[in-house]
Amino acid sequence: MANVIIIGDGVAGDTAAKTIVNRPESFHVSVFTSEKFPFYQRTRVGDVLSGDARQEDLILHDRNWYSGNEIDLHLNTPVEKISPSNHTISTDTGEEFGFEKLLLATGAKPICPRIEGRKKEGIFTLRTLADAAKIRSDLENTDSAVVIGGGILGLESAYSLNAMGITTTVVEILPSLMGKQLDKTGSKHVRKRLEKKGVRFRLGCEAEAFLGGDRVEKVELDTGELLPAESVMVSVGVSPRTELAERAGLETGKGILVDERLRTSEEDVFAAGDAIEQDGSCYGIWPPAREQGEIAGGNVAGKERIYDGSLSYFKLKVAEIDMISAGIRDEDRAEEIVTREAEDQNSYKKFYLNEGDRLIGVITVGDGSTHSKILNALRGREKLKKLEDGLEQ
Repeated sequence: MANVIIIGDGVAGDTAAKTIVNRPESFHVSVFTSEKFPFYQRTRVGDVLSGDARQEDLILHDRNWYSGNEIDLHLNTPVEKISPSNHTISTDTGEEFGFEKLLLATGAKPICPRIEGRKKEGIFTLRTLADAAKIRSDLENTDSAVVIGGGILGLESAYSLNAMGITTTVVEILPSLMGKQLDKTGSKHVRKRLEKKGVRFRLGCEAEAFLGGDRVEKVELDTGELLPAESVMVSVGVSPRTELAERAGLETGKGILVDERLRTSEEDVFAAGDAIEQDGSCYGIWPPAREQGEIAGGNVAGKERIYDGSLSYFKLKVAEIDMISAGIRDEDRAEEIVTREAEDQNSYKKFYLNEGDRLIGVITVGDGSTHSKILNALRGREKLKKLEDGLEQ
């Protein structure tokens, strides 16, 4: 029975483990994670922060699932070293484990900009369940907060803080929200809905310093404005976790470099999820990580599947916004662009088409009931008329 080790128990690692144990061949699978919780829905950690969900509500596979699938789960066990030549890993306690195949699903980490005063108490990043619990506990006596970053994670954090009764201001360096996912009109719709809920915004500026004593009290902007902030959430993006791979001598770029079979520069070491880079792309979102986990798991088990990229899409569902941004959203690469806007329904759709009037990208804000049909049409490169006829039925 071949020994397979998976480092990381996010969606890529979990999907890979499930794929391997469901193969007819026999494998002994061990999963190592620095988390103290088994696989959970990371996209909902903001619900734990706001109090809309408990930690246990997010757990998708409990310990019984692992034991029932004969997977050895090592929680709260960081891996410190990989030796590809010896086919071993070492944990932070020095314990050593051997493997025949290894899969890295080490995920991503929050980016922390070098802002003066960033070491003060009350400044956080939100990535894990442990982060959410720590921040929620700290916020009990907080009246005002600032969120640095107007992307998806920043807006989700701002909405959660606002829902707790905390006066919340979002600071975004770009002139519009979610500038990488939305156009100006889509951004306007999102901002308007969040402002109705009470969230405040400072766009086109950035934080220069966090002021106060041991704990943050104010955020100084480059405009000179001072924002009261008893707590600060920094949410300016994530970067692939490559440190473990680098120490092992694996080839890295922005992420851990993998080929079309999600194999690294070492024959028996594969990688999937937020940590990888393939053909210059790092996705950093849940759906591609799940697809990569399935394919990498199959390849670890000898199935030899090809990964040729994923449909990149982003989703925001707070304050009844129901936003998706998917596919190619570059106006220079589209042959035609069609927009549908209904102010009375707070609905906005923008379709990017190729020369055959087929979908290559889409932005939609509002009317979440259409998302599945739109994404399926985008995957199938349907013609816009066929999609819209289907939406009317």
